[in-house]
Amino acid sequence: METARATNPAELAVIVPYLLGFHPERSLVVLALEGKRLGLTQRMDLVPEEHARDVVRQMIGHVARSGASTIAALAFEREPGESDPMRAELMSLVCSRVIRCVTSIVVRDGRWFDPDGVVPRSRPEGEPLPEPSRVPAVAVFVGEGRVPLPGRESLRELVATGTSEVTEEVGSALDAIATEEVCVDPSPVRAWRTALAPGGADDPEVVAEALVALRDVIWRDALIAALCPGWMPDGLLADEPVEAARAAVTDLDPALALERLATLVHAAPRDEAAPVLTVLAQVAWSRGDGALASIALEEALAIEPGYRLADLLDRLVSSGVRTPPAAA
Repeated sequence: METARATNPAELAVIVPYLLGFHPERSLVVLALEGKRLGLTQRMDLVPEEHARDVVRQMIGHVARSGASTIAALAFEREPGESDPMRAELMSLVCSRVIRCVTSIVVRDGRWFDPDGVVPRSRPEGEPLPEPSRVPAVAVFVGEGRVPLPGRESLRELVATGTSEVTEEVGSALDAIATEEVCVDPSPVRAWRTALAPGGADDPEVVAEALVALRDVIWRDALIAALCPGWMPDGLLADEPVEAARAAVTDLDPALALERLATLVHAAPRDEAAPVLTVLAQVAWSRGDGALASIALEEALAIEPGYRLADLLDRLVSSGVRTPPAAA
């Protein structure tokens, strides 16, 4: 797989939306750097001065826990000076040698600025951002199927429950299963293999069986293990359900898995969607898409506040814990 690289601050500003999955507005983005490799990526809304210290120190705390000691910081503004309180707090930590910062720029109106004087030879009046087509790293992201959405709220559309034309029929199929009017195949492999196939989410009975299967936490965890190789330590789960889950997701890469899981979320009645939202969140997190994972977990916990796996994952994602590397 080709590696995306930014060679200067302007290119970094252009690729940040591809890293986040959406175009940030009124945001501070902090990228942890591990040598020449990008580590933890964080984005927070710009906050007023009375909250800047707490928010910035929380972000830098996450960087420290990730093992990185160097950052790049980018503030996305609508109005000049919006990011001043947060950048001032960040620069105080840099001056105190709490963290090292190689880039601290402001992005506004299609230009980038260096008000903190971190970038050598930058101009006070700023520089225009290059077109994405002129940034080589963008081609790498596009090749992986990553295209940023207009904003963070657009991610909610990807995890909106009950928006499919078949949702009502799925609800009826679930009712039929609950009243034992129909029998469910005790093996969830067939249902999930069909549900994750092209057009699988168009069949209400298949969707209903797939959702019922996720009520079994053993199958749910086995499915996550199959979709996110390397996420669970060897021996944590029994071999039989994991092998069965692998049979259901054969040749399904993570990007396509996210797309198919999203169609299942759309088809699911809201009160039945917490488990599939959590599975989608784990797959997103394993791909480094913390923004989508966070939104999916918010939705899962709004539906079922006591859903334990969603709560655990939400704590991990919110704390900046890195997802375990995928198995080769």
